[in-house]
Amino acid sequence: MPKSNAEKQARFRKKQELKKFKDQVFKEWQLGMDFGPRREPPKTPKEILALLEEAARLPSGWNEKDFDRACHRISRLQSDFLSPQDDLMKDVVDGAGLFEEFARTNDPGKFHSDTKESLSKTRSLASHLISALELSALSNSERAAAVMEAIRHVGRATANSDDMAKSDAMIVCQASLPSYYDRPDWFLDSLTKWLADRLGEELVHELGKRLADFQQEDML
Repeated sequence: MPKSNAEKQARFRKKQELKKFKDQVFKEWQLGMDFGPRREPPKTPKEILALLEEAARLPSGWNEKDFDRACHRISRLQSDFLSPQDDLMKDVVDGAGLFEEFARTNDPGKFHSDTKESLSKTRSLASHLISALELSALSNSERAAAVMEAIRHVGRATANSDDMAKSDAMIVCQASLPSYYDRPDWFLDSLTKWLADRLGEELVHELGKRLADFQQEDML
């Protein structure tokens, strides 16, 4: 059924509203790059615009749900841009116990140089892995399956280590393994904190209820 002029104008205003939101988030990112905490490696304005354009994309014949989903996608990017947390650096630092090592080192200059090199190599590997995913013709679920297999590979390779790294990344690797694998003493406490941070209070409470009610036959 053809849309009336009033409906067309309302849809146009909606698209303008979405564009305004997208432009606002881009300006916030620019302001953060100029005056806020830096995240490494920094993305270029072209890369940020591409992410926002993709998030704001509406399908042909879009409806209110499509519009709300686009706004939500932009909001997620907004939160990512405003966060100063460098998760990869945190995992490298925590996993290597670098704060403890720094306190014991007799050569701070060499320590800083070695740490910088470690971060650079880790970022390079992460970049290669992400590029391989983006270049593949796989669906998102297939890419997720490939990533999970890599996570399980690291988990199995480190499962019997006497000095397993205590980092968020390692927590996820160990959580991906079957139940017959042993976990380090710190695993449950660390997994709980990681889930609480990532899921937020409401979902954590709901997860707690479901785990309390969980029965073995639910796995069948």
